[in-house]
Amino acid sequence: VVGRSAASFGFDLSSVAGCHRLVDALRGRRFDYVFLTIGSWPDYAEPLTADGIEKVIALDLVARHVVLSRLVADGLLEPGAVVVNTLASAVSFPMASAVAVKVRLRNNRAPKNLIFALLPVALAADAYLLGAPERFPDLHFLGVFPGLVDTDIVKTYIPPPLLPIYRFLLWPFSISEDESGTAHLAIAASPNARRRPVSYWTYLLEARFAHRAIYDKSLVDFVWDYLQTTAEAKAPNPPEP
Repeated sequence: VVGRSAASFGFDLSSVAGCHRLVDALRGRRFDYVFLTIGSWPDYAEPLTADGIEKVIALDLVARHVVLSRLVADGLLEPGAVVVNTLASAVSFPMASAVAVKVRLRNNRAPKNLIFALLPVALAADAYLLGAPERFPDLHFLGVFPGLVDTDIVKTYIPPPLLPIYRFLLWPFSISEDESGTAHLAIAASPNARRRPVSYWTYLLEARFAHRAIYDKSLVDFVWDYLQTTAEAKAPNPPEP
């Protein structure tokens, strides 16, 4: 968390309760920018969180929704604040559809094919952003594709003996975390970021249309209903009076 001073916190955001504890710790601060970057690749050895939610869905969607909703509800965001959601925004791929997104969320399990495990969730995230201005009209929302960044997130999917091969193959196409971070800051600080309630960007500083599937209003409403219902069902019990 960076404002007039910097502070770091450690919470398990794979659980809804952990997301609430994070926002509880942020009380007393107000923010102009929020960067939602938490995420996961499929973990086929231990696929579910303590809440019983598949880990990609839990971290890429549920955790971000819970944190953002609580930040708004607790008045921790300045009017006109910019919310940056980092995932595979505006990425086009074959066989993408609103139906595929709904099936992925309802099944609550990650397909063995990595593309079908991750990209429907990315579409759901873009649909979530598309519906955000209706719910939070005082904010600006940016979906950002961070590029191919070599991080430790792949360790849940690629066996350790194969990691050197993976990194060798990825190297010609990847960018560093610093390069991706600099692109995020440039996009968030750009006046263009505030011209529309929601927009989608790449690490190359290009604005793009999102995948056509997300402009289905029924998908937007489905994603919001799914996340709100899940957040409420997994929310910690309020303390006894």
